[in-house]
Amino acid sequence: AAGCVSTPSAPYTVTVNQLPVANVSVSGPTVFCAGGSVTLTASGGATYSWSNSATTAALNATQSGSYIATVTSAQGCSVTTPPVNVTVNPLPVANIVANGPLTYCQGGLLNLTATGIGSYQWNTGSTAAILPITTSGSYSYTITNSAGCSATSTAAVVQINPVPTVTSVLGNNAVCMGSNTTYTNATTGGVWSSTNPNIASVNAAGQINGLQAGSSTINYTVTNSFGCSTIASKTIV
Repeated sequence: AAGCVSTPSAPYTVTVNQLPVANVSVSGPTVFCAGGSVTLTASGGATYSWSNSATTAALNATQSGSYIATVTSAQGCSVTTPPVNVTVNPLPVANIVANGPLTYCQGGLLNLTATGIGSYQWNTGSTAAILPITTSGSYSYTITNSAGCSATSTAAVVQINPVPTVTSVLGNNAVCMGSNTTYTNATTGGVWSSTNPNIASVNAAGQINGLQAGSSTINYTVTNSFGCSTIASKTIV
């Protein structure tokens, strides 16, 4: 009614809470090679939520990406941090390609080739892509790509086996057709053979039979336990 005054209500207090001051600290470079990591640590709040669903203050980043933290205060007020961009560069692939068996006889040839795009450093000190092998040993290389990331190959273990030492073949340089002569060699265990058995044949004891006019080379081949052979030769006419 006119002139009536209602009783005032009790005062209602409104509190406006401040936003948290959010920060992210970075433990090291944000560009690194695969296998590395960087720790991002958010601060300034009571709880944390990262853009990759992590909920701890400290985040160990091992993959490329843009990392953003949502920082929430005890009063429930939230802010997001500026993104931290992490780049993880891939490692190069290091494989050795050999142009032949890694175990072979002395006098053979072997090249090891480094593969992959980058610069090479062999454990011999060579920086060439192709490494000629001259001695037994374990060979590996490290490749470094344009991003500065490195990888080391599995070692190629090379075994160069010795060849036997064989003395000279002794005997006459000629044999008459229908006759025979004997060749000898002081090295034991060898095998006799003729390059032209229709002209001059040879048996296991080194006896040569002259069959036709012409010439033939008589070989004495000694093979050791490694399977490596040396041939001593003499031509007979």
